[in-house]
Amino acid sequence: MAGLKVPVSDLVFKDRLWFYKESNVPFTGVAFAISKESGSIIQQANYIDGLAWGKYYEWWPNGSKKVDGTYRFGLMYGRWKFFYENGKILCAGSYMNGKGHRSTQFIDTIPDEGISGLWTYWDRNGRKVEEGYYNKNGTEKGNWSFWDRDGKKDLVKR
Repeated sequence: MAGLKVPVSDLVFKDRLWFYKESNVPFTGVAFAISKESGSIIQQANYIDGLAWGKYYEWWPNGSKKVDGTYRFGLMYGRWKFFYENGKILCAGSYMNGKGHRSTQFIDTIPDEGISGLWTYWDRNGRKVEEGYYNKNGTEKGNWSFWDRDGKKDLVKR
């Protein structure tokens, strides 16, 4: 089944790997989901030997980007960005190799499993509201900064 581009509904998750329908061979290719409302692609992920590997995207039904990230060895890895439906960025940060969230099901909340390093959050209007670091265990580390509605740094929490 190498190199296929198939609807994600044609894949089955078993034994921690993705397979094409009734196949016993782990899936390699691109899987996508289509919006029932608009008919446009709303999710796309690459797979190698049954593991999510490479770029991962989700789009809102209106066509604006929802999620932009990368998987390695089936885990969220490196820099990820999440967006509001209006196209403005919601947050951006990194996932640590080997600790990231495993599922490639639609991401409805920002997974905290494997979160690491600098994370920045914005409001729906594109104003920065919060920024700080997570340690390798996913807990807040050091100073966290917060901004008020006028864009002025309002508070630094330790």
